[in-house]
Amino acid sequence: PTYQQYAQHSHSVSEAIKQIVQSIRTSAPGQRECDRAIEQMNAALRRVDQASLAAISQNLDPINTNNLKGFQEQVINSAMQLLELIEPVRMAAKGEAEKIGHLVSNIARYLDPLADNAIGCASKATNSQRQTDTLDQTKTIVESLIQLTFAAKEGGGNPKATQTHQGPKIRSGIDETVDTVKENLQEFIANMEDQASSSGAVDSMISNLSMSISRTEERVPGADNMSYVDFQTSMVQLAQ
Repeated sequence: PTYQQYAQHSHSVSEAIKQIVQSIRTSAPGQRECDRAIEQMNAALRRVDQASLAAISQNLDPINTNNLKGFQEQVINSAMQLLELIEPVRMAAKGEAEKIGHLVSNIARYLDPLADNAIGCASKATNSQRQTDTLDQTKTIVESLIQLTFAAKEGGGNPKATQTHQGPKIRSGIDETVDTVKENLQEFIANMEDQASSSGAVDSMISNLSMSISRTEERVPGADNMSYVDFQTSMVQLAQ
């Protein structure tokens, strides 16, 4: 009977200690904000997934709340804002617990417009491969930011929790996750800037073509000084 009582009380003490540890964890600075941010990021990921499935089946309808250039500018701006937050998150997760909540909340705040405008960019693309590539890259960004938020939550700003700083051999520690997110964002920004530059050239070409079409009904100055054959010869040469 004494042994049974001892085992019963020992179990109760163990459970109580577990509850205390769990309570300390959930009450630590930034933990609730991390949970909310992860939930918000997962919602963004679902939106991108749905758009990606629509793009694959070629059913992604154009979004007309902005033009392609506007969507691209918004995506680039959001991505740059996120890039500026990554290093501060690294520092906070490793030793500045009081800053974690604010930083991860800002990440979630900038990620929403990035995801929505990236979907807008894809919806305006005439090439189905471009649509898929844009959405796949966006998914990679969202997933890596979710992983970063989990790493920040696990680190908790505790400088003594060095096992969470580097992580195991797989790339799941704070440092490894931060490096991955930075690489993904930098590549994403470079690709979006290339697309924006290409779109600008296309817009200029379309503008020139439209202007030329509007001039086809105008009388060409000096036309009276050239014969029909002269115009015909010149036109054929330019077309060639």
